[in-house]
Amino acid sequence: MIAKVKVTENIWEYFDNAQRVNVQIHYPAPGLAAAFPAIGCREDVCNFTDRPCSEDEHRNGIVELWLYGKENDDTRQIMAYRPAYLLNENGKTVERI
Repeated sequence: MIAKVKVTENIWEYFDNAQRVNVQIHYPAPGLAAAFPAIGCREDVCNFTDRPCSEDEHRNGIVELWLYGKENDDTRQIMAYRPAYLLNENGKTVERI
C-alpha cells in the first residue's frame, strides 16, 4: 500500500511498502500550534503541517497516518493536511482520507 500526502500546493510525497495503516483525523482550533501538544508525535514524525495553510486545509483538518511495514522498525508517523490518499501497489486510489 502507498500513502500520498500533500507537502505544498503542487508537491506530493509518497510513502510505500505499508502493510497496515492506522488513520486519525484531527480538527484543530484556530492557531494550529495549539493542537499539537495533545497529539503524541514521535521524534521522527514526518510533519507536513508546519507551513501556512489555506482556509480549506484548516477547515478539512489534519490527518495522522501510522504506516506499519513488515518489521517493527518500519513504522512511520505522518501528519498532513487533508486530503491524503491510500493507493494500491499499481498507483490506483483505494481511499481518500
